[in-house]
Amino acid sequence: MNLRGVLKVFVIFFIITLPFLSACENPISSDVLVLAVEKDPVTFDPLRGTGDAVTAHILQLIFDPLVVKDVHFNVVPRLATFEHSDDYTVFTFHIKPGIKFQNGKDLTSADVRYTFDTIINPDRKVPIRSDYTIISKMDTPDPLTIIFCLKQPSTNFLVTLVPVAIMAEGSADSIANNPIGTGPFRRVGYVKTQYIDFESFDGYFDGPPKVKKVRVRVIPDDSTRQLEFANGTIDLAVNTLFSPDTIDAMSQTPGLKVEIGPGTRFYYMGINNQDPITQSKLVRQALAYGIDRDIILKQIWRNQARKANGPLPPEHWAYDPDTRVYDFNPTLASQLLDQAGYPKKTNEPRLRLRMSSSSVAQSRQVAAIFQEQLRQIGVELELEQFETQTFTQKTRQGQYQLSYSNWVGANEDPQFFQFSYASSSIPTEANRYFPGNRARYSNSEIDQLIDEASHTYDQDARKAIYFQIQKIIAEDLPMVPLWFASNVAVMTDRVGNVHVDPSATFYFLKDVTLKR
Repeated sequence: MNLRGVLKVFVIFFIITLPFLSACENPISSDVLVLAVEKDPVTFDPLRGTGDAVTAHILQLIFDPLVVKDVHFNVVPRLATFEHSDDYTVFTFHIKPGIKFQNGKDLTSADVRYTFDTIINPDRKVPIRSDYTIISKMDTPDPLTIIFCLKQPSTNFLVTLVPVAIMAEGSADSIANNPIGTGPFRRVGYVKTQYIDFESFDGYFDGPPKVKKVRVRVIPDDSTRQLEFANGTIDLAVNTLFSPDTIDAMSQTPGLKVEIGPGTRFYYMGINNQDPITQSKLVRQALAYGIDRDIILKQIWRNQARKANGPLPPEHWAYDPDTRVYDFNPTLASQLLDQAGYPKKTNEPRLRLRMSSSSVAQSRQVAAIFQEQLRQIGVELELEQFETQTFTQKTRQGQYQLSYSNWVGANEDPQFFQFSYASSSIPTEANRYFPGNRARYSNSEIDQLIDEASHTYDQDARKAIYFQIQKIIAEDLPMVPLWFASNVAVMTDRVGNVHVDPSATFYFLKDVTLKR
């Protein structure tokens, strides 16, 4: 065989074996749970990694916050129980006794105070600092008690504590390289862009993890992850951006299991409420009635999402189940367009609109279906796609008529209404990069109710106000709610006891079991 032939054989061999190399070059024993993620964590510093989902999830293995959210998005104790004054200006936390850091040090109120001092210290430039400048002072009357005094009342203060992982006093400068927390797993190895190794922390206050070793492998490519599942070289992946078609196929693959549960990622049709055409409520309602969401959920999402009638997930304590619903009704959509002054025409559309989306394949598919469905009621859509960062910038700056967009995480708290619907949250030239009210929606009654909710301290009374807000928003329809993407866990048969909560946190890994 000549040299060219030898090289050809080598190239073919290399291409065939390439997907297996990463799995084989670091062989691991059968008692290790191998978890796949789609990218490397940005950092192991818990105060700087909250803005990235993969980073936040990995940090949840190492660190704990004072409080977490339950399945109804109520704030509940984690490291500490709590109480607050009637006017929500003083919050007292009682650290559970016996909690230790992974180096054996006891958790005390001094560590909690140090964590928040680090956040609010302007010299540290912590990205989340602005959320905690409401703190006026902190007192630590004993090693297990810390008292937060606020500059003004805040019914949302507990929610802002959920993403804050507590670190040991004096560790801020070293924690990115030596992450030591109170969480259920200790980081024991890390090769950037390849894998992170963890061992169980047997002194964990809530009981040791059932799996003693975890390897988190960084595998960006969907097809590689799928192949490694088939080879048995990875055990588990949660929300790793597999396409719905791939998930559907994997659910029918021998040796694999797929568990689908309710999620909170909120997809919606964005509408520029300051546009001359879409500022009409009748037009917005017609668009909602002109979309057949059931078809899209079946054909594109493969039933891995559920219809949304508003931004709050149905499990939420503040969710109103009786708001107006916009199920597919092309007849009513046509009547609304008539009322809006866009009568049916013989050879021309009633009106033309422009829909923007990201260039991601699924976004393009959904936009194309919208285009076809709305054509049936006389609305002609011109589609335009942009790279994700450009798309986000254009919607923030109001350079669109319609969009196919989504929110991740923000809608788990009723503060979302302030963030997305208050007149004060409309981006301006001065704060044009503030994501908030991209619909540019303004309603003085909504503004008044949002303000009233922020000064109402009884949760049942706040819930009643949020019900009013949801009913008005469902009628005004500043954006069309579409669906919530499900949480999807893919695993091999040897993995058990996987229960992903609606927020898709990684706290569930402590209780996962593994057959050897």
